[in-house]
Amino acid sequence: AVLMVTERSVLLDPVYINYINTEKDRAQEVSNTIIIKTGAKINFVEQFLFSKQPQSSQKNTFRSEWLLEEDSQLTHFSFRREGLGEKSIINNELFVRQNKNSHSSFMHIYWDPGLIKNKIHVTLNQSNSACSLFSFSLLNGVAGVDNDIFMRHIAPNCESSQFYKGVFDEHSKGGFNSTVFVDRGAQKSSTLQKNNNILLSDYASIDSNPQLEIFADDVKCAHGA
Repeated sequence: AVLMVTERSVLLDPVYINYINTEKDRAQEVSNTIIIKTGAKINFVEQFLFSKQPQSSQKNTFRSEWLLEEDSQLTHFSFRREGLGEKSIINNELFVRQNKNSHSSFMHIYWDPGLIKNKIHVTLNQSNSACSLFSFSLLNGVAGVDNDIFMRHIAPNCESSQFYKGVFDEHSKGGFNSTVFVDRGAQKSSTLQKNNNILLSDYASIDSNPQLEIFADDVKCAHGA
């Protein structure tokens, strides 16, 4: 599906995108492209609803591409309702490209069973663009959330931040594998990676691997876990 938010439109009330799976053992494959036109401002809420809990392993794939044109703003919330089975696998692929003076914010919340695999790729194409990624996981049992992030600064005076937090109990697992790449021409870049976690069980685990690749000499970059 392709959705285009028209130029200069301002939508204060959120637009809801609901993915509803009514089949016990039928996987979903969804691909969306969303274009936020010049000067537009919009809030999205994505909900993943499973009316019947799968009885066997089920693999669902959700792929979305977001293009933010000049001076546009996007706020995006994503979460799942109960109904995902312990053997289910969710593959999320999120690709974001931003032009001059655009601002985006993505918030993801997880508390479900099953395994969530997130692939996030953000490119700040033009100057004065900014992207913030937020995530919170509250997991137990054998649930898992694995985040694979690549944030690329190409233009000068861009900002990015990542705040990922998790609480893991029983045999649950988390992963934070994030790379911020600052190109030679991306002077005055500012970026922060932060990953904070609490393990409530001797059997729970988290792999945290924040990385910086910096090829510019006038930047402000920090990371920590």
